[in-house]
Amino acid sequence: MRTVDVTASYRERIMLTPGHKLTVTLADVSLADAPARELDREDIMLDGRAPPYQVQLKVPASQIDQRHEYAVRAEIRDPAGNLRFTTDTRHSVLTRGAPDSANIMMVGVR
Repeated sequence: MRTVDVTASYRERIMLTPGHKLTVTLADVSLADAPARELDREDIMLDGRAPPYQVQLKVPASQIDQRHEYAVRAEIRDPAGNLRFTTDTRHSVLTRGAPDSANIMMVGVR
């Protein structure tokens, strides 16, 4: 198994109400003309917890192709499913010299 340690946070100094959900995904983003293939996903109910949020994603080593590129992303949705925070930059992991961890600073969505 390969493990990717992710720390997700946002800059705004606000406390989210219960019911917000953090979703962190690990995907194969190698093909520019095709959707990314999701390898692992963690959904966490935040229940009023403050950032930073720690998440571990796992994928069997046999599913990692050293010729491909992998990235993690994070988003937070409110209880109604509206996007509140999201990743706005690529966070490469696992291959091509990228680490097995990522610090994601999400940005607010208006």
